[in-house]
Amino acid sequence: MDDDISARIRDVEKKVKTKCNCVYRNAAYDMAMSKRHRICVYYDGGFMLQKHPIVKLEDMNGQVLGTSLLPEEIGSYKGREDVLWVSDDFVVFPYLDVEGDEAFILYPFDIPEIRDNVPDCNDLCGTSPTLSSDSMLKEWGRIDTSQPIFTAIVAFD
Repeated sequence: MDDDISARIRDVEKKVKTKCNCVYRNAAYDMAMSKRHRICVYYDGGFMLQKHPIVKLEDMNGQVLGTSLLPEEIGSYKGREDVLWVSDDFVVFPYLDVEGDEAFILYPFDIPEIRDNVPDCNDLCGTSPTLSSDSMLKEWGRIDTSQPIFTAIVAFD
């Protein structure tokens, strides 16, 4: 990804709000922008099968008020009385005292298939862009959208 498309995606990501007008921050993309190399990966459903971006709901002090769960974590949350299930893989902690505004924050994920097989690929991180950024990246890459194709951004030094 060149600097132009990277900056355009950053601008889109910074303007995203949730349906309930809560702040959304793609911390993973912020991290990707600090890396020397950024690559857009276009893929079908199979590539990301084991990749799970982590989304957390945090207050202004970084206290975790809710979190998405990895498949292997879901069982340990079943039956807990201190969580409220918002979806099949997202829980909130309703009994915490919230300080200030809340924000949904997307954290990076690892891609061992690249990290372990590309020499000199240091400090790798991956992120999933929002739907608006996904569309922009497909247009930029001249990707045929008649079939389901997804995007991920991989960045490293």
